[in-house]
Amino acid sequence: AFYSDIGLWPPDVCPQEDPGFIRWNAYQTRCCGFTPAGADAIIQANWNGPYLEKFPILTPWAGSYDWEYWPSGGWTLPPGAYVSVRPRYGSVQRGAGCGYIGDSNATAVPDKLEIKLQQAGVDEYLPNGVNASDDHVIVGLSKF
Repeated sequence: AFYSDIGLWPPDVCPQEDPGFIRWNAYQTRCCGFTPAGADAIIQANWNGPYLEKFPILTPWAGSYDWEYWPSGGWTLPPGAYVSVRPRYGSVQRGAGCGYIGDSNATAVPDKLEIKLQQAGVDEYLPNGVNASDDHVIVGLSKF
């Protein structure tokens, strides 16, 4: 619905931060990543949300969800919009870069589940190949 209303994907923001699905101006708090050209004015003029009731903070394994906007691609992935499911990477002070906040007991997506997601074509990040977990699930929403 966000893309349909606005015509572009929200900018890249830090893990656990709303990229603009709850509040139209949430993207102004971003501390990392890329922003589509002219996004500020386009989002303000066309936002018709909220698009989610609440932004999911922690995964079922207490890790982080991360909205990714990669106009030049990322890792081994082509340019596009993605959602990452990450284990906890430790705390980094916000403002100095993206802070990966999570529960101190966080774990990665269980290996068996990640392999099933790879086999189904849901997990697009495959540095170790299909059938080999890598503790990082990335789901593609759009390629451009």
